Amino acid sequence: MTDSGSDNNPASEEQTQAAQSLRMDQARSYKILSSIRQGVIFMDEAFRVRQVNEEAQRIDGRSASEMLGRTHWELWPGTEHLPVGKAYKRSMEERSIESLEQCYRHHGKDIWFDIQSFPVDEGIVVFYRDISERKQAETALSEREQQLALAIDAADVGEWDVDMISGAMFWPARVKAMFGISPDRPVTLADYYEGVHPEDRERTFNSFQNTADPQLRSQYDAEYRTIGKEDGLIRWVAAKGRGLFNEAGECIRIIGTAIDITKRKASEEALRQSEERLREIDRRKDEFLAMLAHELRNPLAPIRAAADLLQIADLDEQRVRQTSQIIGRQVEHMTGLVDDLLDVSRVTTGQVKIERSPLDINHIINEAIEQVSPVMRVRRHQLALQMMPESTMVVGDRKRLVQVLANILNNAAKYTNEGGRIEVNSTAVGTEVLVEVIDDGIGMSPDVIARAFELFAQAERTSDRSSGGLGLGLALVKSIIELHGGSVSCSSPGTGKGSTFMIRLPRMDEAGTDASADGEEAASPDFERPPRILLVDDNEDAASMLSLLLRSVGYDVSVEYDAKRALEQSALHHFDVFLLDIGLPEISGIELARRLRAQAETADAAIIAVTGYGQDQDRAQTSAAGFDHHLVKPIDFRKLAALLGRIISAKP
Repeated sequence: MTDSGSDNNPASEEQTQAAQSLRMDQARSYKILSSIRQGVIFMDEAFRVRQVNEEAQRIDGRSASEMLGRTHWELWPGTEHLPVGKAYKRSMEERSIESLEQCYRHHGKDIWFDIQSFPVDEGIVVFYRDISERKQAETALSEREQQLALAIDAADVGEWDVDMISGAMFWPARVKAMFGISPDRPVTLADYYEGVHPEDRERTFNSFQNTADPQLRSQYDAEYRTIGKEDGLIRWVAAKGRGLFNEAGECIRIIGTAIDITKRKASEEALRQSEERLREIDRRKDEFLAMLAHELRNPLAPIRAAADLLQIADLDEQRVRQTSQIIGRQVEHMTGLVDDLLDVSRVTTGQVKIERSPLDINHIINEAIEQVSPVMRVRRHQLALQMMPESTMVVGDRKRLVQVLANILNNAAKYTNEGGRIEVNSTAVGTEVLVEVIDDGIGMSPDVIARAFELFAQAERTSDRSSGGLGLGLALVKSIIELHGGSVSCSSPGTGKGSTFMIRLPRMDEAGTDASADGEEAASPDFERPPRILLVDDNEDAASMLSLLLRSVGYDVSVEYDAKRALEQSALHHFDVFLLDIGLPEISGIELARRLRAQAETADAAIIAVTGYGQDQDRAQTSAAGFDHHLVKPIDFRKLAALLGRIISAKP
């Protein structure tokens, strides 16, 4: 019996085997697709998706069932006319392989894909992978490169590259400019070697060679000067670099950067010079303080000796007079020193006021010569004077201009050996008046000339200080002449060959008159009754000496040492004049003057400040407080006596 349902049909077996083989191929294909770490999509000729792998589903965020059977344009609307859509069409129609990078807006963010399309029998297969991280890194790198380029440009940095095998060299225009070479001119390593300043070549080239040495491989780091090949200018360059070596250890390239540091070096040099000047000023200041102590002690010694002598009994009149004259001369010398210091203070703070009036320069010269003639006679100098025969006018302050010329003449007398020759010449050239003082004295070295008009500057002296002085005079000369719109200069052929000082002043077009000041002499008082003076000073010695002097010429003087007692006395007694120190304890002289002006009994009395404060602001303060006059210690008694005489004479 034959089984009609037998499966021994050969055709059926072939079909079964074919189906099994297909399923196995599909399983292998799926397995292969699943192992690929890129998205894979099979599309037919109508661009319908026929197969996708797991990576494509993960990237897209949709399952295979949502994607299969739908066209690419349905799944990704708007892509048909993008570069990716055009690439797919070319790959389908022209059977070409296409590659591109495309950015998609997917799930609210931009995603970059690297896409490759390959033609197959029934359509195309597309491989794609997410390259967003790479793109972000490239963008960040590009931004950093732009920032670096901006920084390099802002810092004026030039990059360079030297081929050590051929000697060829890449220098951008910026580096060429550091060597004074035109931007379009080709350069070689020889330009570098020739362009470095000869004094800097050894250390610079050593550093460069050490960078190329396979054993050392040190960093090239050098600051050097260059001499411009085309312009000859000196520049400063700071360069850094490193070597690149091949497998054999041979240096094939050196790359690096260079920056023009000429301005920085100039600033450093200016700072160095400034520091040196400050150190020099500080040194001269110390010398000045030592000189000041010496100069002040010199007159104090005879004053102290004179004070001791006066304490000895039974001195005859002649010895008392001699002692008094010594004290007077030494006090005058100390006053001159203090006045120089105050003048410097006023000049350096811009407080000197120039009283301008038409002046004949010949009169100024004669008056200055008169002031220094005692020194000239003592040192037996020969004075040669050559002045213009006619009046030549300038506008200025008579007292200050005489002070300037007398200072220069005094220096010439001091620094010229006894029996020397001093010339004074005046001429008019164009719109200027020139006054020249020439001596055959000790002369000046170039460094002394360079700082002759600076504060505290003096030529070298021996320890005996025979010439004296504080080194302030010429600084005052320069400042005063410049306040007059002029200039002063000095020159000398050298040490021991004499000196020349030249003053230049603006010439006045029209003739004017000389401004002279009347001298003040001590008046011989002639009073119906002795005028009453209240002297208030907390320095008992100073008050005692001044009261003795005033009594000796006929004044009735009362002395108080503090403001409270002075106020009490002013209420009890009538006084014609009050002489007040400013720096009184408890109640100052300023406040005392205000209270005296407020009292009916003393409102009309003359009030005179007798103080060590002599600046312009001090005078303004005493004037505002009600003082009539302001005298600066040490008092010139002749001026005080003359002032008191005028005050008393003016009273009804």
